[in-house]
Amino acid sequence: MYANFKGKTVDIFSDNKAIVRRIKVSNDIVNVQISGNGPNATVAITMKNGKTLLYRTNGQLLRK
Repeated sequence: MYANFKGKTVDIFSDNKAIVRRIKVSNDIVNVQISGNGPNATVAITMKNGKTLLYRTNGQLLRK
């Protein structure tokens, strides 16, 4: 899995380039990291204001 981000939006793609999930956040994004594979993989989104959100690729918010 990999991710592309621009502005306040993260697009998460599977290895075969199909979009899995689009996540929108409240601030501009600085960095995105994906750990694992499949619906239980975790996505760490770091925003410009210094906060980091942790999501699963199924869209579930794990930590604010």
